Amino acid sequence: MRYTFCITNKKRNRAMIKGIIFDWLGTLSPGIPEGYFPVNRIKEQFHLDDATIAQCEKQLGLFKAPHQPRTIDEQRQILLEWYGTLAKMLSTKDQEKFIDFLMDWSLEKITPILYSDVMQTLELLASRKLELAILTNGWPTRLLEIQRCHIAHYFRAILISSVEGVAKPEIQAYQNAQEKLGLPANEILLIEDKEKYLIPAASLDMEGLLMDREENQPHGHFAHIKELSGIMNLINKL
Repeated sequence: MRYTFCITNKKRNRAMIKGIIFDWLGTLSPGIPEGYFPVNRIKEQFHLDDATIAQCEKQLGLFKAPHQPRTIDEQRQILLEWYGTLAKMLSTKDQEKFIDFLMDWSLEKITPILYSDVMQTLELLASRKLELAILTNGWPTRLLEIQRCHIAHYFRAILISSVEGVAKPEIQAYQNAQEKLGLPANEILLIEDKEKYLIPAASLDMEGLLMDREENQPHGHFAHIKELSGIMNLINKL
């Protein structure tokens, strides 16, 4: 049996919600504890001083991708160029090892953490047979990162901006997610931690919830929740 639930706003009664699109960072995951440039691991393995580390981080911040990579192979080529430039700051004997270390970290090792309420919520939503998707701005390896969190099987679709060729807040990004779920827009709930990403979805007649885990978001036109249990409470009222 497929379960649905209904969110009602002040203006009108909504259709029954049959699908949920989640943002990734700030909604399901706070990010990567060690970051994309794991300073402590680099210090330990290559014995770099703070000044060199700071110089590397500054240089990383200056890099601009020539294009948004559509595949992991394209991303690999961009990273090789970036890390090759960084490696020149090290002694010659360490340069190749440094590149290999960063490539392995970026492509094979990075594992985000999940918020503590994510697994329980996904289990409940899956048991209620709601269609779920992730819509996130990022590069192709974002999919690998999500898979390492052991939650990819809950989602009918995981849409990543560089792979899809369109990023939030462009309307097409939300339309792509809707198409993957196979549902009318007014039967879809979007959960985001930034209101600017909810507004385009609302123009398609999707329902929106603002995720405000730190309770520091301005509350405008959208209902807000601090924890994913806010969704669970709605479902448990059925």
